[in-house]
Amino acid sequence: MFRVIAVAVVVGLLVKDLAFIGDRYIIRTTVEAACMLVGMYWLVTNPSLSAIRRQIAPIAYLFVLLLSAFVSLDPPSVLLQVVALASVVLFSIAYFSTLDAKTAVTTILVPMLWVYALVLAGCLAYGKLVPTVAFTYEWGDPVPRFRGVFGEPAQLGIVGGLTIGLSILVRTWWIVRIPAFFAGGLCVYLTFSRTFWIAVPAALAATAWIYKPKLRVAMAAAGAVVLMMGALFMDAIVKEESRTLRAESLTNMSGRTEIWSVALEKFQERPILGYGFTVGADAMMSSAVIQGLKKQSGSTGQFVNTPTLHNGYVQVMLDSGVLGFVLYCAIVFGAVIQLWRNDRRKRYAAVMYVLVFSMVGNIGETYIFGAAQSHQVVYWMLAIFALGLERRVVVRRPKRAANLLVAEG
Repeated sequence: MFRVIAVAVVVGLLVKDLAFIGDRYIIRTTVEAACMLVGMYWLVTNPSLSAIRRQIAPIAYLFVLLLSAFVSLDPPSVLLQVVALASVVLFSIAYFSTLDAKTAVTTILVPMLWVYALVLAGCLAYGKLVPTVAFTYEWGDPVPRFRGVFGEPAQLGIVGGLTIGLSILVRTWWIVRIPAFFAGGLCVYLTFSRTFWIAVPAALAATAWIYKPKLRVAMAAAGAVVLMMGALFMDAIVKEESRTLRAESLTNMSGRTEIWSVALEKFQERPILGYGFTVGADAMMSSAVIQGLKKQSGSTGQFVNTPTLHNGYVQVMLDSGVLGFVLYCAIVFGAVIQLWRNDRRKRYAAVMYVLVFSMVGNIGETYIFGAAQSHQVVYWMLAIFALGLERRVVVRRPKRAANLLVAEG
């Protein structure tokens, strides 16, 4: 039951986000209600107090989000969002405390890779057949950005970026991994999402540094060369590839810096609990800066329909104030640190990739957020896993003692 629901959540929320499905609530409500019911059943019948104690930060964060609902302008909506995230967190605690860790992680990541690869193949085929719909111009970009069968290029960038790492690190058939790698790379490139152009190599480098220590010297040398070449030829690169890099929007990061400045002003008005989980951005929609960006967005209507701060860390400051922000950072950075410390046998490189990719991607997009999208739920599940992972010391017998035992035998 646990494994079926875990796969259903990851796959179901991905299907929900496909542009032609047209469903925002039915699939999500069904799978997250199942998470809540199974999590509550576990909590009543077979709870693990040690597993719960290791999740102090997520539980405290949920409590702060609950408090934020009572100071928001739309308490019922905020409460529903908190309940949705709580259902995923509770299910994840139950899931990883019930199943063997390796089995539990594999159950999530292998089907995720297969389904993500299938969707990316569909995106590429759709882009070939209906390019006028699959590609879109945003914010006056000089190049069309690929969104495939998703609503926005950023969504495709996330799915493609995750697929690249999983195709390298997850153990499954090569006939799936090789096409998945190239499909992910092509989709990420065509989205022209600079955030994920950075997040992919950053996550791969961090994962390789931790899980392949023999490569550290070569990686350090290669990094130094790349930095030196970038410093020497940056101007030429920007001039030659100005369209590809969308150089005209580099200074203000496609309007993000203006949005963040307004967000920080609004944060100072309600610094303790913010404006309510998932609705923090609404508080700044009347700003003159935002109104100007609305006009610049033209027919895309991004701010009108789905206001976003394009930064998960800024978003959480508005959503839940300084209390939520501190706990949120404890979860995001603590999950990476705990996995680094406690994965003594180096078995969960793919989990590290997802956590680091999400942490970096969260700077340019509101990535680590609620529980509305597949990649968000995957993040919360794996963060719960990492925070709850116990250190298992690998005991090795001294070689001399082992040889004596062999000789005596």
